[in-house]
Amino acid sequence: MVTLFGLIGRYAIDESAATFLVVGRLAYSIVWTQCVGIVQSFYYERARGTASVVFSTPCNRFLNYVARGVFHFPNGPLVFVSGLIGAWAAFGLDRGTMNYGALIVAILTLSVSSIGFSLFARSIAFAIRNYQSLYLTMAGIVLVLAGSVIPVAELPIALQRISSVLPLTHSLEAIRLYVDSEPLRNGAAALGQELLAGST
Repeated sequence: MVTLFGLIGRYAIDESAATFLVVGRLAYSIVWTQCVGIVQSFYYERARGTASVVFSTPCNRFLNYVARGVFHFPNGPLVFVSGLIGAWAAFGLDRGTMNYGALIVAILTLSVSSIGFSLFARSIAFAIRNYQSLYLTMAGIVLVLAGSVIPVAELPIALQRISSVLPLTHSLEAIRLYVDSEPLRNGAAALGQELLAGST
């Protein structure tokens, strides 16, 4: 999908549009990867009869809940990095202008926020039969409203308010700044808002 959006941006619009879409899709891949993995794992606990063992364990319930995201945490950054390497090769993104240290901070921040969003989705997955519909719906909302394809500023005001509480919206703003070599402080406020969105 990153390649598809990059080609559309490059040949249907221009190079800046290709960069906008490629970076947006790479960041979105973090949310998609983590949401699918976490929602699926919780659904299988219920469907395969192991949920009772999880709930009856003597360990702290909150830690047990949060720990479900730990093993999915590295998947998102790994997908982003591998996709970025592919984008360098396919689209010639300018590697020299990126602020790599700040970009790493933004990717890790997005991963934390995405884990929070996925754990929220997991709670719903426990109560429904078709978990695929759940993560496709939630990931689709993030894709459309968080700015990975359509700039948030071009959305209607009501949808902008929804996008402000979604994971990816604020961190993507910071990621795009760091791809353009901006210093960490210029995106720090956006990263703080991202953590707030992920924690709620």
